[in-house]
Amino acid sequence: GTRPVAFAEAVAGAIALVRGASCAATIDIHARLVVDHGQVDASTHEVFQVLSHLVANAARAMDGVGVVDIQLERAELAAGDHFRMTVADTGRGMDTDTLAHLSAPFPLAKSAERQAGLGLSLVRHLVTRWQGALEVSSLPGRGTTITLSVPVL
Repeated sequence: GTRPVAFAEAVAGAIALVRGASCAATIDIHARLVVDHGQVDASTHEVFQVLSHLVANAARAMDGVGVVDIQLERAELAAGDHFRMTVADTGRGMDTDTLAHLSAPFPLAKSAERQAGLGLSLVRHLVTRWQGALEVSSLPGRGTTITLSVPVL
């Protein structure tokens, strides 16, 4: 796909596609997106890949029932002008050990966590390509929040 891309528009388009995907059939996706024409060094396909992996992970963590809350805002960070996107679920959450494994190059052997780990490593790879950063915060029983910060061109 072509780069750069108007990020807010690409995120909105990706959410619309993900809502129609089977992994999202039984969950609610709540999206609050800033209206902004700022561009990032990404393609629409990459934005779709990132969102579909994050929503699929969230759906798995919630056993297919719950709410995924997606927020996109523009933020002035120390490193300059960024888009900040959070994807939060109401799933089972993860303890610190599992979180540590998710960041490792070879995720846990258990299949669901392994799948999540593989999806997350692709997400991390793409966000890094966009010169961005990814943070995962989670607590057992409290769900997981993924935060992406991507510089505006």
